[in-house]
Amino acid sequence: MVSIAHVVSDKLSKRPFIEEALSRGLINYGALADEMIPLVEATLQKKVKHSAVMMAIRRHTEKINQLKSNQIDFFKNTDLSVRSNLFEVTFQKSSDVHKKIIQLYDIINPSQGDILNIIQGNYEITIISNQVIKKKIIEKVGKSNIIKSFDNLSSVSIRFPIKHINTPGFIFACVKAISWEQINIVEVVSTMTELTFILNERDVIPAFEILKNLISGGNAV
Repeated sequence: MVSIAHVVSDKLSKRPFIEEALSRGLINYGALADEMIPLVEATLQKKVKHSAVMMAIRRHTEKINQLKSNQIDFFKNTDLSVRSNLFEVTFQKSSDVHKKIIQLYDIINPSQGDILNIIQGNYEITIISNQVIKKKIIEKVGKSNIIKSFDNLSSVSIRFPIKHINTPGFIFACVKAISWEQINIVEVVSTMTELTFILNERDVIPAFEILKNLISGGNAV
């Protein structure tokens, strides 16, 4: 049987900005309960008490704060790094494009700071690399295969110990912290122990400060 607590948690979990405000103590439980009662009653098809909805909100907030507490210990073991002067280009996926992309490794020189991130989806292939070699990459793959490209990008990367890969909510916490400040994330790239956010150049410093604060435990979410 679906309970009031279940319905409240479900509704709040779909509203991350309200959850964030609850976590920061910016929302009055009673006022939020007033807003949620019609939603809860519509879902349960019965009348509910204001006190029951308010208690469900309080308990959900406690769960959020417990998750936040667990994440602080996780973030203390992470490192941040920034890269600038990047670009991103997305190609239509095909066997011909795939063969050409393999050849890109011939023009990349990691010892000179070149990076090459290749993300393959079901229908598209996205490449993130240094702005200075954009022309070479596009010439190699072909302009006619381009779906969209972006210039003036930077990245903020978080590296963490492998023992923490099973910590729930890590990526969500980072995304929520950045989104709370109205910063657009162009792309997310991840490996086993590294999470990278691709951002517009103008947003990289604010995003770095947000994640730095999150790691230090000053404003974990």
